[in-house]
Amino acid sequence: MINSVILCEKLNIPHFSHCSAANADKSSWFLYCRVKGEAEEEESKKNINYISIFRPGIILDRDNDSRIGEKIIAYVPFLPKISSKNIAKSMYLDDIAYHSNEKKNEKTVKKFSNSEMIEMTKK
Repeated sequence: MINSVILCEKLNIPHFSHCSAANADKSSWFLYCRVKGEAEEEESKKNINYISIFRPGIILDRDNDSRIGEKIIAYVPFLPKISSKNIAKSMYLDDIAYHSNEKKNEKTVKKFSNSEMIEMTKK
């Protein structure tokens, strides 16, 4: 992921979107969450006008995903969930909003929670 944002910076691409994880935290004890949090922090330091970080919960309706753990955890009621289609739609809507914004040249890093992504797709 870091190489992608470095390339965007070198090519002066103004908007970078990243699908991270709901529990991303650079100080987490869990390796997965810690690495995601460290990546988010490094991305935020790059010279790109607008960085969008999407933090989905459990991703539902993933094609070609036959991991048994993912299927079981999808039924846990208190964990946040989102469909892959809603992630894609929220990323698309965010990009449209960025390109229609008059303040494109201001450095912005925006993080979207699972619930914010779901809310975006309802509009």
